[in-house]
Amino acid sequence: MQECSEKGAKLKPTFCKMESAIYKKFKSAEEAMELLQMFKSAGIDYAVENLAPPVDITFTGGNQLEDKIAIKLNLADFERADLLLREVATESIELIDENHYLFGFTENELIEILKNYDQWSMTDYLLAQKILEERGISISDEQLQDLKNQRIAEFSQAEKGNRSWLNAGFVLAILGGVLGILIGYLHFSIKKTIPTGEKVYAYDPETRAKGKQIFTIGVLSFILWTLLALLYFENR
Repeated sequence: MQECSEKGAKLKPTFCKMESAIYKKFKSAEEAMELLQMFKSAGIDYAVENLAPPVDITFTGGNQLEDKIAIKLNLADFERADLLLREVATESIELIDENHYLFGFTENELIEILKNYDQWSMTDYLLAQKILEERGISISDEQLQDLKNQRIAEFSQAEKGNRSWLNAGFVLAILGGVLGILIGYLHFSIKKTIPTGEKVYAYDPETRAKGKQIFTIGVLSFILWTLLALLYFENR
């Protein structure tokens, strides 16, 4: 079957025709294999994407990426994938005994799992609910949705850019350096994917405005310095 690509991801033709987003991230390909096999068996189209950044993300003041592999799905398949994982997890937790590590978690730690649902497997998520119920703490569907909404709101918050890198970007841009152009471009264009699959800008409007300024200054300076260099060598 012929494949098409999008930013390094290998996609099926039916996948390419639809809007897609990252569904789940993993630290290695091995960790992702079980989920990929489930999607393959269920007929859910997917793509595997390498998350290793093209440049050192410390240029923008962020932390090094921990997740290396991402599974992308069509946005229309997100709900179907959730239902599949929930169905499999519901069956698996019935086979889990009290030797499982989650049984050693406190109530607050279990609630943190429910809040940070995107960082845990569906099995851990459902098992945390079950353990809480066994301890007399019932979490309603409404409360679970509120916790998810809080998490999404946290992810959606735009960050403020690192002042040192922005200042360095302005200096490098004035000098006509390509690195200054790159710093500016990353600060005004880079986006992050929130748990819903939606992509939002990583930086706040003020940072993005400065990023555009750095980028524009960098491009103009690069052109100017290039022209001056050409004139200099022509007149030698």
